[in-house]
Amino acid sequence: MSQEGSQPRPPGGRPGQARADWRAKPGKPTPGVQPGRQAAAWQQRGDRAYQSAVRWYRIKLAGFSLAALALVALFVWWMFFRPRIATFFAVAVIDYGTSVPPNAWAREDVERLADIGIDRERIAFFRKFDHLQVATDASAFDDLRDAILRPPATFRRRDTVVVYLSLHGVADEHGMPCLLLPTSSPYDSKTWVPLVEVLRRLFPASEPNTPRNKLVILDCNRMDSNWRLGLLYNSFSDNLEKARLEADIPGLVLLNSTSPGQVGWTSPEQLQGSVFGFFVHRGLLGAADQEEPGNRDNRVTVRELAAYVTKHVRQWVREYRGDEQQPMLIAPEEFRDFTLGYAKYRGETELPPRVDLLGEKALAWSALGELWDRHAQLYKQAPWASDPLGWEEFQQKLLWLEQAALAGPAYQPAFDQAREEAGRLADRLGRSVGQGVFGCNLLLALRGREAAQLDKDRTYFRQAWDKVPGKFDPKFAATCRRLAVAKEAWDWCRANPVPDARWDALLHYVEAARPESPADPQPPVPPLLEVHFLRLLRAHLDPEVVRANADVVRTALAVRHQAEQAATPFDPRVQYAIQPLVDRGDA
Repeated sequence: MSQEGSQPRPPGGRPGQARADWRAKPGKPTPGVQPGRQAAAWQQRGDRAYQSAVRWYRIKLAGFSLAALALVALFVWWMFFRPRIATFFAVAVIDYGTSVPPNAWAREDVERLADIGIDRERIAFFRKFDHLQVATDASAFDDLRDAILRPPATFRRRDTVVVYLSLHGVADEHGMPCLLLPTSSPYDSKTWVPLVEVLRRLFPASEPNTPRNKLVILDCNRMDSNWRLGLLYNSFSDNLEKARLEADIPGLVLLNSTSPGQVGWTSPEQLQGSVFGFFVHRGLLGAADQEEPGNRDNRVTVRELAAYVTKHVRQWVREYRGDEQQPMLIAPEEFRDFTLGYAKYRGETELPPRVDLLGEKALAWSALGELWDRHAQLYKQAPWASDPLGWEEFQQKLLWLEQAALAGPAYQPAFDQAREEAGRLADRLGRSVGQGVFGCNLLLALRGREAAQLDKDRTYFRQAWDKVPGKFDPKFAATCRRLAVAKEAWDWCRANPVPDARWDALLHYVEAARPESPADPQPPVPPLLEVHFLRLLRAHLDPEVVRANADVVRTALAVRHQAEQAATPFDPRVQYAIQPLVDRGDA
């Protein structure tokens, strides 16, 4: 468009030309105003209107130009200079079984962190992983790695990533930090996955989509010691700096939940999660930017988050646990702080109210109380003598159940399953005490019986036997307990070493006596070794020779009694030391 068409026209017609007069000749311009002569009023009004239109036209043109420049500048800033918020990935592993303590409140911590991902103006993206791939090495983290390296939906490159790992952490024989997988054996360090391999797997140097800034948050110090696993001191935190250097990953920063020699505490009664996880969540919401040393620029950075979490975790653990827990930032010396997300904190500084755990967990405590009562009853019967591994497993399940009851709602299914297994174990241990020992000796069979009840049963049988020695009464035999009768028979025969009809009556009583409990085997049953020895003597010794050599039979019975005592120590572990001697004695 020409300039004439884009500029406003003066009242006289075309710019710079007077309007033609019908009385004048065509083409002759109208004389202008002479110098020093004032123009007419109608001409002055026309000039002012023209000048105002030109002025507004220039103002609008300048405004549009400035707006366009501002938009271009904003686009350039948005594309190249805007702080890039992080993408979050969280992993919580709790399906370890009962061989290791629960990874308490791990899944609840991740669920709480997921709230941050709802607001895309705070962080770019959030994804959680409740399970890992079934593997025995770092390939278990392949799903997580693929999610990290997958290009984002936008055309911008993923620049910052945060990975939150909540697993059990241990140290191998070289002192290097490792992670326990659900497929790992807590007793075999070859099945543990070194942290260095996990980091290299997640952030491969050859992959072009690997983010530049990487923050790995480790909540892996829930065990400080575990004697059952041979873990006297958990040195997972001791060599994290060495592991970072060995991984040799540019831009990698680690934030660990504890310092060396410390344990990561949980708070089921107030924070409903781990102390570290709770304050990481609150810091990412914006509290880390609002409190010192935060600069209140509405951005949460790595250093601000580490300072906030360290301050509040240390303070809470000191006040409520009387212990020390100080999170630790492991970063290069030339580390350049980077933004994790935008702060939208609303000023919430109060801690949550405390929870009544006794009322909330009433059913769990009741179930545990019943199992501990059964433990007390079984303990009187020394079940470890007949089933030491079963007894140890039962005790360990009880201890694990106490921990799982306070490990968070995510452990409720595992708690119910372990409680049922513990109940079945208690039933099996109750049946094993005295059951199956009728192929063993009398001392082992009596070990699971209460002394008071045994004395009562022996007195009941002895009084009837002393009235009519040598007489067998089947009806009376059915009212006597088998082990009490066997004990009386053995003691009476040792005191009266001449086999006769009274021996026969006692052996009949042992066979006809009722079992100790309905779970015990019914007749016919394998005889006790002492009872079997009496039968051998009765069947194969010549009565005339025995009468003439009663002392020899008494000595044989005494030696048999001492041999069974030596073969049945009170502590079953002694058996490994004395077994060669017992075998030579039997030979």
